[in-house]
Amino acid sequence: KNDPNTVYVLYGDHGSYLTKKEQKELFGKQSTLEFELNNTRVPGIIFDGSGTLNSLTGGNMENSKLRSQIDLFTTIVDLFDLNYTGVRLGVNGLSDELTFTYDPNTFTIVTDDYVYYAKNDKYEIFSGHSIDKETIKKQVEKIKEYKLIVDIANRKSLLC
Repeated sequence: KNDPNTVYVLYGDHGSYLTKKEQKELFGKQSTLEFELNNTRVPGIIFDGSGTLNSLTGGNMENSKLRSQIDLFTTIVDLFDLNYTGVRLGVNGLSDELTFTYDPNTFTIVTDDYVYYAKNDKYEIFSGHSIDKETIKKQVEKIKEYKLIVDIANRKSLLC
């Protein structure tokens, strides 16, 4: 039953992490880039039976930019204009703000413009995107700094 006083938020948990063989059986032959993208895609749906969100966003509830689960909380806080003053991680999923995701095991970084493979220090730029090598290097260094800070914070919380 559609309840106009309820908003439904559905999202998946992590990517598929299918092996290359399993993905080949499902999708056919694909590049390393397509393999990484298929492993990181996670579905997310916000459904509002009353239509309030549709009017608040002007009907624009889709975004093809890279988003992550960490962005869900910020998106909901912004959508409902909640008075939350605590720490927020991530970005509004409906904004044009740039973000990234990475695999903590391989440190493969995926952005809206490229995939960076730490294993062999290589990157692939998405078709139709233009970004120079120096910008990628700077972004990768900032992401590495971010990961180091997160790792240190996680270790400290384990010790407490």
